[in-house]
Amino acid sequence: YKRVLATYRKKIAGCDSLFDVFVLLRKPYRLAFLKHVCEYMSRKDFSVFLKEIWIESENPNQDPNVPTSMLVRWFRQSDKHYLMSEHEYKLYQELPDYFKVYRGVSPGREHNGLSWTASYEVADWFRKRFETKAKQGYVREGYIHKSDVLAIFEDRNESEVVIDVRKLIES
Repeated sequence: YKRVLATYRKKIAGCDSLFDVFVLLRKPYRLAFLKHVCEYMSRKDFSVFLKEIWIESENPNQDPNVPTSMLVRWFRQSDKHYLMSEHEYKLYQELPDYFKVYRGVSPGREHNGLSWTASYEVADWFRKRFETKAKQGYVREGYIHKSDVLAIFEDRNESEVVIDVRKLIES
């Protein structure tokens, strides 16, 4: 135990930036890390890290260390100019005031997650992702006001629309 602790202390001490520490962490622990360091970060750095962690996490909606309400607060506090790429920010600005979104819910996944999409085909892919003969997924549909869109991410070709799901209007 003492050798492992000494090794990690040495690794952390050798880091030149918060990003260097960040990459030492396994992906499932990065949201918890952000929770503990966000108060020491600039708004710009926080926004960049939030996007990076969100995009790289397999299932950030079900992280037991960071509830949905905290995630919504973080997205609202972030600077959208750093949270999204230039292209994504332009898409965000061009959103209609009210539009339809979809969420593919695979068996065992969060029904009320923040990750939605403007594409039914993408939602249907997520619905099927972990299906078995015994357990089927489904696609949720709803409407959202632009003011309740927290971010748009195009990094994984998912047309991801991160929303405050508490504001969703069911179809």
